[in-house]
Amino acid sequence: MASATFLTTLVDYSEHGDIGVFIDAPQIAAFEPRVRSKGVMLGQDLAKAMAMLHAKDSIWHFWVNNYLLGEKFPKFDVLYWNSDTANIPGDLYQFYVENMYLHNRLREPGALRLRGREVDVGNIDMPCCVVSATEDHIVPWQTTLLTRDLVGGPCEFLLTEGGHVSGTVINHPAKSRRGYWCNGPQTSDPEAWKAGAEKRQGSWWLAWNDWAAQTGGKLVAAPAQPGSEIWPALEAAPGSYVIEQVPQN
Repeated sequence: MASATFLTTLVDYSEHGDIGVFIDAPQIAAFEPRVRSKGVMLGQDLAKAMAMLHAKDSIWHFWVNNYLLGEKFPKFDVLYWNSDTANIPGDLYQFYVENMYLHNRLREPGALRLRGREVDVGNIDMPCCVVSATEDHIVPWQTTLLTRDLVGGPCEFLLTEGGHVSGTVINHPAKSRRGYWCNGPQTSDPEAWKAGAEKRQGSWWLAWNDWAAQTGGKLVAAPAQPGSEIWPALEAAPGSYVIEQVPQN
């Protein structure tokens, strides 16, 4: 790997934004029996929590306009994608919320062990790019800025206007009405970084594409045939898993 990109990703969990209303020691302990009994953290439960973080748009808007006023909403790809939930293995969920959100161990060299190996993000000594969004209620950009002080390599920071999905994933250059900040000063102070950064109109995708072209290493041609002798291809893309129905009860 020649470079790494952190897309709306926390490494330091000292401030984790609005989602903190659901994550503290008493709530995690109270919810753990449900996770253990199911064996998974239900995607439906996660979806409800995310909706409650912005209840005006994700709950009451539909309740009033659809249920009370009888309006039918046009089909919208983002809402369809949003409703496609996935269950998370229970052990993975408990490990994550306890070690990251409660104890903030990922930022501490050697505080976490995975498969017998100590984790140290300082060993990421390649060029990195951190991408965050101004209105992200799940991953606050002010905290993601701290990632630059934790990784071992040079680290670029891009801040886009918009939310967790709308600002980052759904921001095609051909239609983007948003802007982004880049080339900010080397500081961990969010306001100082934003004040000293360059504001550009349009999608951050173009700036990231230029960065990736410079840091991504040599281009490698795709294999003529998918799979290998050890890992043969199972079926044509995108795979049957995309139409599987995940139990939610």
